[in-house]
Amino acid sequence: MPTLSPPQHVLDNSCAFFVLRGKDPVRFLNGLCTQDLGGMKDGAGARAFVLEPKGRSIALIQVVRVGEEIHGWTERNCHEVLIAHLRKYATIADISVSVSVVPALRSLINTSAMPLSLPEAGVINPIGVATSGSLLQYKDDSWGIATWVRPLTNAAEADGAPDVQMLNPWRVDAGMPRYGIDIDSGVLPAESGLEARTVSYTKGCYCGQEVVAKQHWLGKPRNRLVFVRSKTELCIGTMQLPNDGTLILSSAAPKPDGTGWSALAMMSAAQIATTENNNAAEDAPLRIGAIQL
Repeated sequence: MPTLSPPQHVLDNSCAFFVLRGKDPVRFLNGLCTQDLGGMKDGAGARAFVLEPKGRSIALIQVVRVGEEIHGWTERNCHEVLIAHLRKYATIADISVSVSVVPALRSLINTSAMPLSLPEAGVINPIGVATSGSLLQYKDDSWGIATWVRPLTNAAEADGAPDVQMLNPWRVDAGMPRYGIDIDSGVLPAESGLEARTVSYTKGCYCGQEVVAKQHWLGKPRNRLVFVRSKTELCIGTMQLPNDGTLILSSAAPKPDGTGWSALAMMSAAQIATTENNNAAEDAPLRIGAIQL
């Protein structure tokens, strides 16, 4: 298989942007999300889940602090529920919530000069903000490769840019799930593979914290998002495993280095342990393992 090269710019119609303004928006959002935003400085950012009181996820968000404001973005397929949830509490907290659902332009960052490093649990993630002339652009790695993303103010800026799905091979190979595709409201943070990057177990109370903390300290995830690596083509849908188990692939794409295919799927924790032991060799025709970003 040939190696792949990512396009320099892509048109992204999958995200929705929001801005929180008013009386201490950092404190406001800190009480509604799984990550600790208390120490977030101007220009820094984080990735987090927003949960219902019973612990079910509403959205996976990326946020940055811009002065005294919080700017964020999420998948369009969950933004209406997210915005309604934020506005439910915003009036009491004297916070305004604005939303913009417009196409975005993603541009590659020189990854050799600015690598994205994996943070330790509870550490603010490598998401940030910079200016492009008079426009803000946000640093984001949710497609498995470092990009700047910003809402488009002029559609002509994206003329000739391919769709963001062109980055799918890098996203899937990096094990980055998309909300509404690989994970949804029925998936707890510990099952998503993103726990280390999205959840703080040292911060104060937040909406849905009891369920997340209980699973972390007293239990184990029933299911986990897993990566699948194969020498041959993988397709979205049900896959029969050699040990008589089954796997439902939610995302699949050729590996960027041309050495095979990658996929994402949800799998029971018990089955993961058995499968990992049977497919641990790097040269195995099929490798499966839990994602831990």
